[in-house]
Amino acid sequence: MAYILPKYSNEPNFVGYPLFYIKEEYKALCHMCASEENVRGVLVKMATNWEDDNLYCDECSEKIESAYADEDESDTGET
Repeated sequence: MAYILPKYSNEPNFVGYPLFYIKEEYKALCHMCASEENVRGVLVKMATNWEDDNLYCDECSEKIESAYADEDESDTGET
């Protein structure tokens, strides 16, 4: 693979946010699957996953990390 697309943002004032990629206007891809598509000449768009803690790659089913979603919503503190 020639170039691996970034998993996290690295632009000034926007560092460390989890990225995902969009293929065909609706398919979410992780950075590795998007890199493979990019090598094949498929255009992918970069986006930031701000709060969706249920976002998975449509190709490999890897969970895509979110920036602000509560990863442990099952722990509500109620008994």
